[in-house]
Formats: sequence, structure tokens, C-alpha cells
Amino acid sequence: MISPLNRQLASTLSEQIYGLRNGLLELGLARSNIRRKEIISTIIWEDTLVAIVPKGHPTLRYRRIPWMNVSIRRTHIES
Repeated sequence: MISPLNRQLASTLSEQIYGLRNGLLELGLARSNIRRKEIISTIIWEDTLVAIVPKGHPTLRYRRIPWMNVSIRRTHIES
């Protein structure tokens, strides 16, 4: 039987690494693979990134959108 995990919260990657190194955490979750001597990481989830465009948008001519065609900017739209 696996013991229940210590459920302390560490929000940043550096807090998680600190907690793991110092015995404050038993497990951390991150978006990227961590490479440290004393920490082992393994991919447990992969997610698909989806582009959403309006009907008739020129991007629809591509089966796969080239990254060079993507520009990211934050926009707040009132609904």
C-alpha cells in the first residue's frame, strides 16, 4: 500500500525543487521535464494544442499551421 502524499502546496518550479530536495514535498508537477541530479522526472500526461479560428480564415488552408504563421498576443474580449 502506498502511503498518502504530503499535500503541501508549492506554486513555482523553484519552490517544488526546493521542497523535493529538502524533504518537504514527495511529488511535484511541472510543465516541462526537469533535469537535476537528485530529481527524477517522467512524463505522465501529454496534451494537444488546438488553434481556433473563425470560418473562412486564411489559416484554414493549412492542414498543420506553421509556427511562423502564429503570433501570440493577449486580447481581452468582453462577452
